Amino acid sequence: MWFQASNSRPTGMYGFRCYSLNNTNQNKYLNQPCLLKLPITASEFLQLAPLVTTNSSLSSVIFPTQVSEHLLIPMGKKENTMIYFVSNRNITDDPLLFGDNFNAEGAEVLRVAKAQQDNAGNFSLALMDEAAIVHNGAIADEVQTPLEHVFDKFANADSPCVLFIHGFNQSIEKNLKKCREIEAYGVNVIAFSWPSNPGPNFILRKVTEYKRARKNARRSAIALERLFDKLYGFVDANGGCGQIKTLAIHSLGNYLMQSVVQVPDYDHQAAVFKNILLHQADADNPEHAAWLDTLGQSSRVIVTVNETDDVLDFSDCINPDRIGNTAANMNAKYATYYNFTEAAGANDSHRLWHKPALENPTIKLFFSRVFDGKNPVKAGMQFNGNLNCYQVL
Repeated sequence: MWFQASNSRPTGMYGFRCYSLNNTNQNKYLNQPCLLKLPITASEFLQLAPLVTTNSSLSSVIFPTQVSEHLLIPMGKKENTMIYFVSNRNITDDPLLFGDNFNAEGAEVLRVAKAQQDNAGNFSLALMDEAAIVHNGAIADEVQTPLEHVFDKFANADSPCVLFIHGFNQSIEKNLKKCREIEAYGVNVIAFSWPSNPGPNFILRKVTEYKRARKNARRSAIALERLFDKLYGFVDANGGCGQIKTLAIHSLGNYLMQSVVQVPDYDHQAAVFKNILLHQADADNPEHAAWLDTLGQSSRVIVTVNETDDVLDFSDCINPDRIGNTAANMNAKYATYYNFTEAAGANDSHRLWHKPALENPTIKLFFSRVFDGKNPVKAGMQFNGNLNCYQVL
């Protein structure tokens, strides 16, 4: 394997673009652009130093044996990753299929669709037939519903899978864009898409639309709980969910998740996930610890904070302080908080996995590991005991 050197990275980080890896333990990085994170620890240096050779014609550094996985930062989409949508939205004739209202049969009704791209680069969604999928032709020894088919496909895939819940003001086109940004980390994506874009769609009425979207989030709680129930049933029947590792919840999607968790009969279905990422949560900061600790009993709960998040600044105008932009009350016992406010490139970003990650390898590594179901590496961070959070630099 070889890594082409580049010094066009922030201070203290040197990028190496990975073109191929020949170690079978690193298959998920095969032919995938990566960064090698520097500086490294003394023990890591001792592991690598005897193995390094250089190739002046390629201006490269060659590591002919295995590199510790946490040093590799994937920088591009793996081949054959996929996006599926599970939605309680209405069905339309548009190529992207789902509209901005609830399913005509009820807000709790779920339909499944696969994102596909034609040769011209245009995307569409293909609705999966609700009739059972029969395997092995006429020997129908296994019958699956569309959701079971998706779970089975992703649980046994080569790449990890993220179940993604979006936030406010998301058409399917916007939702798909964010899914593709997450997919670029080399993961499959299942998107739970709810009608968060109810209108009126002009700027002077955004407060009205936002309040309607919050109501739609509450009404979508049963649909999301049904999705969790079906995944939990799959896990129960199959002994696990394999590569389905991370639940990533963005912005107002966290208010929807809170609506699922804070009911007396919540059955801890989200415990199947290794990681639960509460990303820039548009949910109340006061007294949030209770529902986060409910999630954290069985999963690693990861909370991001950016105090200068411009989208959550809008939400602050009509709500109490938001979890995602408030560096206070970070007191959930079973959650870990990461404050990106001072991180290079974070600025006023509401999607830290996107542009900030392109500028800051520490942020890129953070999301690469979280989406892969792993614990974030703390290099490039400082723990603030007074605030109970890691400060990302």
